[in-house]
Amino acid sequence: MKRLLTFLLSLLGFSLATCYHTAAYGTPKATYEIKGQVSDEDNQSLQDIQVVVQQYDTFYTDAEGIYRAHGDLRLGRESLLVTATDIDGEANGGDFEPQIKTITYSRGDLQGGSGWNEGTLTKEINFTLKKKE
Repeated sequence: MKRLLTFLLSLLGFSLATCYHTAAYGTPKATYEIKGQVSDEDNQSLQDIQVVVQQYDTFYTDAEGIYRAHGDLRLGRESLLVTATDIDGEANGGDFEPQIKTITYSRGDLQGGSGWNEGTLTKEINFTLKKKE
């Protein structure tokens, strides 16, 4: 009985050490870089459009309607939702409906990684927003 208890405790200690190893040294990581332009149906650039990469961060378009989104990518997910929303009402020439696009990816889409860094997901996503009626 003592041997069995000793074995079980040593096994538990080994599994805890394994958990500590992962926590102490981290896990593989990746990054994303998404860029694009937001325009209206007349191909006019839209400034100050909010671009949200779901569960990551919020970015805004510049005077030319260009946005650049970047950050850490959570591995294990297979898609990202990117939403462009007009938050300033009529200030940029109209009140526009939001638009959502889905980016699907796999680890094979990551480029330039080595070691713990699995690479970068790079995509260009353009939006054409319609005016609200």
